[in-house]
Order: sequence, then C-alpha cells, then structure tokens
Amino acid sequence: MGAISLNIAITIMLLLWAVFFERISRLVLPEDIVCENYKYVRLTKILIFIAAGIYFLTQCVFMLFLPDSVIYGIGVVVLLAMAIIVMLCFVVISKGSKWQYAAIVCFLVSTVGIVYWANNMITMSGEIYVDEQKVEIKGSYTLDIPLSTISMVKLEDRLPNIAYRDNGISFKDINIGYFKLGNGGRCFMYLKNKLFPIIHIEREKDMPVYVNCDAPNETIELYNKLDSILLGNKLQ
Repeated sequence: MGAISLNIAITIMLLLWAVFFERISRLVLPEDIVCENYKYVRLTKILIFIAAGIYFLTQCVFMLFLPDSVIYGIGVVVLLAMAIIVMLCFVVISKGSKWQYAAIVCFLVSTVGIVYWANNMITMSGEIYVDEQKVEIKGSYTLDIPLSTISMVKLEDRLPNIAYRDNGISFKDINIGYFKLGNGGRCFMYLKNKLFPIIHIEREKDMPVYVNCDAPNETIELYNKLDSILLGNKLQ
C-alpha cells in the first residue's frame, strides 16, 4: 500500500502541475511573453495531463501485470520527460528575451538533477553494519534491527517467494525496500539478486529481512560476524 499511496500522490502532483501550469508560467516569466506564446503553454498542459495518466496507469493499475523493472523504468522516464517538457516550454516561449538564459539554466539543472536522482535510485550504494547492539542498513532504504529482536539468522542460496513490490525498488537485479511474500506476509530486502548466498534474518513480532553484500565472501563474513555476536549474547 505504501508504494500505491506514494504513486497516487505523485499523480495528483502532476495533475496539479497541469491545472495550474499557466499560472506557474506567469509567475516564472513576464505575462506578455506567456500570452504571446499561449499555444505552447496549452500544449505543455496537455502533455502533462498525458504524463499523469501514463504514470497512474503503469504505477497504480498495471503494477500487478508488468515486470517491476518495466514499471520503475516507465516511472522514471515519465517524470524526466515532464521536467524536460516544462523547461523546454519555458525556453521556447522566452526565446529572444532576457529571460531565455534563465530558462535554459533551469532546463539544464532540472534535467541533470532528475537524471542524478534516477541513477541514485537504481544503483545500490547501501552499507550494512553490525555491532554488539544492532544491524544497521543504510542506503536508499534504511533499517535498524536490534539484536535482541533477532530470533534466527541463516544463509540461503535462493530468493524468497516474492508476490509483488509493496514499497520499494525493483530494477534489473536489485530488490530494495518492502515486498509482499507469496504466503501473504511482508519482508524487507536489500539484495543484489544474483549474488548468493543471502542472509535471512527472522525477527520476533516483525517481518523477516533478507540482505547481501557486493561479493559472496563479504556476505559470508557479515553472516559469521552476526552469528558470532548473537551466539555470544546467548551465552552471557
């Protein structure tokens, strides 16, 4: 439900952009320039409405029928396309005026910004730390697991049975965030799917967690460290 709620909110934001785009244009650029080039403003509004429709259909309606990588890719493309369309509109309608250079700068900054954000979201640059008190996962999604809540930890050579993405990222060979399992439960994953083994952490009164590292030997070292600390805590 978390991912659906977020995508509905993004769709509403896109619709609001479309509805109020003319007013936004008049705030960004002089009114006479906007009036002289109203056809471009109107065309941009229509394209934003179309982008909102495509985003809603792919992210909220067809999410159960399309691969996660396709859904995520379409979402990134739609948002990037909307930013490009809006800024291109500003560049075109400000052509020949002193506002053109400002519009071009906004166009370049917004495009680079969204590309950087998309690259950050689809690359897994997280870190997993283990100490005497907790397991800490840092990255696109974060999670702290107190060692006192862990009931079992083991290595596994296959992925859990995933039904669908609940609130997370699934792109190419990466699964990050919250996922629905085939048995109806939920889990937290921070996985590179083709790197085995993976660490399966069961928690008392909470969802299981599946993680791995950048290399199999690093995953095994992390598991051995966690298992050793848990065993030491039990003996105390």
